This record gives sequence, structure tokens and C-alpha cells, in this order.
Amino acid sequence: MAPDRENPFRKYVAGLPEPGIGYHHVQGTPCRKLGMAIVGPLGGFGRSLILFFVSVVIAGVFLIKADASADFARKLIHRLAGERSDEIIRIAGVTIKNVAKGILGVAFFQFFHSRYVVLAG
Repeated sequence: MAPDRENPFRKYVAGLPEPGIGYHHVQGTPCRKLGMAIVGPLGGFGRSLILFFVSVVIAGVFLIKADASADFARKLIHRLAGERSDEIIRIAGVTIKNVAKGILGVAFFQFFHSRYVVLAG
């Protein structure tokens, strides 16, 4: 018989969080406490405002290299598609514009359909 040694698997399982509690809940607690300490007092409007400014900063970062990125995309599509690249670029541009219009349209209707905006008396 082998000497009594602690089973490494049992030791590993004993260190896991309780069933029903995800790993991210255990690990995310300090960050969540810090975030709520900063953003908590602002309420829903303040949080939305902060998220808006964060998204503007992210969009600005993408726009810094927009011309270089567009040139790279044109060259790549021309290399992949050859003579039909101009047509593909036009179709992709129209598709992107229409998707953006659709997203904004849905957001517009959701805004007016929300419970926070009263449209009639």
C-alpha cells in the first residue's frame, strides 16, 4: 500500500469556486468594486455618458489611420479580385453605409419606444 499522500486532484478541486459561481465572478470582484466606486454614484445617465465618451475615443483611434487603412484595403482587394476590384469596393461601401443606416434607424425607434420618453400627452 502506498503511503498516505494528499491527492493533487482533490487539492485542486477544493480550491475551485462553489458550483453556480463562475470563475469571472471570483476574479472580477476587485475590478467590479473599483468600477462601481467610480461610476456607481453617477447613475444610469452618467454611465451612459461615460460609455459614449469611451466610444468616441475608440472611434477617434480608428480614424487616426483611416486613410492608410483604406489604401491598404483597396490594394488588398485589387490584388485578390483583379479587374473587378472597383465594383467590389463600391458594393462593400454601399453595404457598410446601409448597415450603418439600419443600426441608427433601429436605435432611433428604440429611443422613442423606450419608457423614458413620452411622445403623447
